[in-house]
Amino acid sequence: MKKALSLLLALVLAAALCGCTVSISRAGRYPDAEKYTVGDFTFQAADVDEIVLSWVSGEARLVRSEAATLSVTEEAPAGLPADALIHWYLDGRTLRIQYCASGYSGTINGLKRLTVEVPDGIALNAGVTSGDLILDSHALSAVNLGCTSGSVSVASLTADSLNMGATSGSLAAAELAISGDLAASATSGTVSIDSLSAASATLSATSGTVSAGEVALTGGLSTAATSGALRFGSVRAGTVSAGSTSGDIALGLASCDSADIAATSGTIAVRLLEDLGARVEFTTASGSLNGADGRVAQLTFGDGSCPVTIATTSGDATVSGE
Repeated sequence: MKKALSLLLALVLAAALCGCTVSISRAGRYPDAEKYTVGDFTFQAADVDEIVLSWVSGEARLVRSEAATLSVTEEAPAGLPADALIHWYLDGRTLRIQYCASGYSGTINGLKRLTVEVPDGIALNAGVTSGDLILDSHALSAVNLGCTSGSVSVASLTADSLNMGATSGSLAAAELAISGDLAASATSGTVSIDSLSAASATLSATSGTVSAGEVALTGGLSTAATSGALRFGSVRAGTVSAGSTSGDIALGLASCDSADIAATSGTIAVRLLEDLGARVEFTTASGSLNGADGRVAQLTFGDGSCPVTIATTSGDATVSGE
């Protein structure tokens, strides 16, 4: 997991380094700059195994296509110099797309919008700074998505693995089907997923909220928020670990082998769904369980098959069945 998060951090930083904005700025320099070509282009889907995209100040939209010949087009303000336009390079079987020329310094009075047609099955590494990264419906292999002062939104994604990261931005997905592991984190931002299936998931936010509707995992769920809340509609997982500092936790459990839930300066509300049996042990410094004060308390629901440990420092907890 540390390796995945390091790769994601490198992706976000790379996006920040190649930035040109609507005002004068200096872009970072990237390798092999002399090999890049300027402007819109087409490429053969069969020639590309991976797309690496760095975009700034505007919108980058990725569109699924099954065509043999695919297009990359940019909508840009009139009169921009060539150095301010999209630059691209087919590096072996990796297609690299940059927002502008390496080291460019100038003025862009308006937003640039990029559309990339993407074939199925490839790897994707995409980052955006001060802009939006938008994915429609895709079936890909390994995927890394990042944003700084922007947003990442995904309509539907089937992938082998997925890493997402946001700094002063938001991550949102309607439907994710990941055969391997998912990691998503936001700093001064939010993580929001409507439907998720994966082997395992690590979801976190600092000064933000993590929310998910339907979650189905063959392995474990680990989720944490600092100065933010955790909200999950229905979770099916082997193990569940949820922790919040200065925030509330609302968690629906439909299936689990064990659950460990803790909050500091926040309340915890657990709903046991689909007649899930649970054996609950609650500890607190100054809180209550289902309205009854006590530092240690136990409750049993149904057959008590799932052990659930709940701890608060100065917050109350409720556990209820359907």
